[in-house]
Amino acid sequence: MAEEIKPTTVAKAPFKGYETAYYVYGELAQRKSLPLIGLHGGPGLVHGYLGNFGALFPDRVIILYDQLGNGNSTLLPKAPSTFWTVELFVEELANLISHLGLNSFDLIGHSWGGMLAAEATIRGALPGLRKLVIYSSLARMRNWDESVLNLLGTMDPELQNIFYEHEKAGTTDSPEYQEAVNTWREKVVVGFTPVPACILDVFAHAEKNPQVLETMYGLSEFECKGTLKSWDISDQLYKINVPTLSLRGQFDEASAECHRPFIENIKNVKHAIIKDAHHVAHLQFPETFAQIVQEFLL
Repeated sequence: MAEEIKPTTVAKAPFKGYETAYYVYGELAQRKSLPLIGLHGGPGLVHGYLGNFGALFPDRVIILYDQLGNGNSTLLPKAPSTFWTVELFVEELANLISHLGLNSFDLIGHSWGGMLAAEATIRGALPGLRKLVIYSSLARMRNWDESVLNLLGTMDPELQNIFYEHEKAGTTDSPEYQEAVNTWREKVVVGFTPVPACILDVFAHAEKNPQVLETMYGLSEFECKGTLKSWDISDQLYKINVPTLSLRGQFDEASAECHRPFIENIKNVKHAIIKDAHHVAHLQFPETFAQIVQEFLL
């Protein structure tokens, strides 16, 4: 696994009276190629697990950030559920790009970050976007729910029963359920052991600051019950006009059906699958991941 390097710049951009924490790897003023902006998953997680991008793409300036309500950005635990919308995060991304003065850039979004990247592109919020990488993501939530349930069906029956019983009883905060979740994350989300510290940190943050995740996705590990439950942009993907890479792992939660709408509806799209990879291929097979992304971004 590629080692993380420390960001060159750590700063905050003002946004709607709040602040977006961002991290730049390299010098924007001295860049020789377009910067690459990375969008983390969730919603409700943090940028840290994408931290090896700086090492994976040493010839590029990498820009990561914590989306509002997460990490070192402004936390808003008392914000009403109506505050947390896709529109908010699209506006935040556009604001950060403007704050950094970027007229041209590439973009990679992982999981929820891919959903956000696609939404922002469809809405015309990213006029400087040159190329887009939709990584282990989805175009309609229904496909994600089906994919996750299919993967659950391959797990040990005893583990399945733990999930079903506790979710039915509303006892997802029980130690037994949490231990089962850890097993799921190890075997399905990550796909290798030990689970990297950056992944553990991401989920620890979500447990400490759960408001965005709970509102938009919900507490279930296997079904979206939040405001994104009926989310579907499959019929809007034709509006994406930039060259796009659809990238996923062979055993990804973001299954073939999750990525099918991207492949069928985006005009200029390439598709790649990383053999044996799960949901975080950049950590599991970093060299293969970097090679595929670099070749596309040339």
